Amino acid sequence: MLMAAAVLKFITLFKSWNQIQDGHQRTSPSMAVGFCFIPIFHFYWVFVAVRGLAVDMNAYLRRYNIPAPPISEGLALALCISSVALLPMLFIPIINIAAGIGVIVLAYIFWYQVRIANMAIAQAKLTAAAQAGTLRTT
Repeated sequence: MLMAAAVLKFITLFKSWNQIQDGHQRTSPSMAVGFCFIPIFHFYWVFVAVRGLAVDMNAYLRRYNIPAPPISEGLALALCISSVALLPMLFIPIINIAAGIGVIVLAYIFWYQVRIANMAIAQAKLTAAAQAGTLRTT
């Protein structure tokens, strides 16, 4: 189940970064996901990929006046810190379970906020395309 969750997280991370590509973002979708697999460097990169996503997605929502609740940047930071801090705790059984549950709860809330923002951005893009007449309806 953990492997499936990790795959879904990286798919969502890629698609979320892809959704906000307009020249103002800090990284590309490929880099956001790919650099997460570089040993040691990923301890730093998780902050760019996850917290940076929250910051850049909120900026995108403001820039295009998309009515969506902002993603909590503090929550994103807490998720990054707890994810990095969880790794040394893998060898302490009781603390590992408690900390793991905490990270899962933080991750669920964060990715739910990202999903809501992604849906609002997709809806805004569809509405803009329909108004421009570039969207064919059959």
